[in-house]
Amino acid sequence: MSFVRGKFSGFVLILFLLCSNVFSHEVSHGKVEEHYLEGTTFLVEQPSMSVYGHGLLDGVFPLYVYLFNNQMLDSSFNVIYVNLGMSQSNSSEANLVVLTKDIFHAKEIKVINKDEIKKRTFSTIETGNCKLICSHIIQIPGQHFFRAYPKAFGYMKQMKRAGLDGNFLFYDSSHSENIVTKFTSHILDYYQVNEINYPKNEKLILISKRAEGGCRVIKNIDALKSTLEEKGWTVRFVDCAGMSIADQIKEVYQCQYFMGATGSNLVNAMFLPKNSTVVFIYPKHSRIMFRNWDTISAALLSNGVQLLEYEKPKYDTRDDYPLRNAVIGSKLFDLSDNILRLKPCFANFESITGMDLYPLYNMNFYITPEEVVQALEDYKFCDVSLD
Repeated sequence: MSFVRGKFSGFVLILFLLCSNVFSHEVSHGKVEEHYLEGTTFLVEQPSMSVYGHGLLDGVFPLYVYLFNNQMLDSSFNVIYVNLGMSQSNSSEANLVVLTKDIFHAKEIKVINKDEIKKRTFSTIETGNCKLICSHIIQIPGQHFFRAYPKAFGYMKQMKRAGLDGNFLFYDSSHSENIVTKFTSHILDYYQVNEINYPKNEKLILISKRAEGGCRVIKNIDALKSTLEEKGWTVRFVDCAGMSIADQIKEVYQCQYFMGATGSNLVNAMFLPKNSTVVFIYPKHSRIMFRNWDTISAALLSNGVQLLEYEKPKYDTRDDYPLRNAVIGSKLFDLSDNILRLKPCFANFESITGMDLYPLYNMNFYITPEEVVQALEDYKFCDVSLD
């Protein structure tokens, strides 16, 4: 009897221990980890740190403006970047975190998505598995480039006034130092990028080459390079996606022309020396989108860089669009053999007036290289001076 009682007691003990382990295991996985951020923490809202142009101009730049205006550039602090849109960690986000650490006295930097925030108080931010406890939060809400430097929006008004007839070279004849030039100088000084260490090659054209499988890929970009070389230019491709921001700036700084399909891949042109030229190559029908709102164009002009536009003039049946455009622009496209193409009835500008043009911006397209080369010599001057 004692043997049975002992055996039963042992069984109960083992069962209790097993249950305890299971219970404690569940608790440990469900526990919210607390993390303390000592000192001042800046909460910076921006569209997405995974998109380099947005992260730099709508995130890092507004933070710089706040620090500069409040004489805090030499202060130490923490930063929480909040992505207002969905964002996945990538090399752009990692590079921008490194840049923030390099040019500021940032102790800790966190990047979170807004929809991951489960609870927020005046001193805490709680996501699914982490609770950030901050000594002092300063929020920079919904910041973007034009809010941080409103004067630059004047460039958009001037460019819109110029219209869409022909290729334009936009420049600011009365350009002077401003908060954007101070921002770029701050970064250039940190990385010791200047005309002595990285002298300009006046025969060098740098072409930003987007990775296959993405969007706004120039399908015959090799032909563009060959045509430019035949004209006597030294031409190199650059894929900034695989480089640190410091190396990107050093590479771009030395060229006479920096060109490519429009987008974040050209934002480093803002670090070019004054009066250098960036060439935006637009897919057909897409330039009109940027007459109302384009932070990259405004940032370049704010820094004294010239902006030369080339928009593909004719529709080409070889051009294709990412399949996701079938959802957001279904009226515009035909789907055949798993390839999305613009319906012929939308090939002229009048037919798309009043429609959402964003899907057209994301095409992968062919160009006529000779036309781009001609655009370097034949364009309309347009002074967009703000004074």
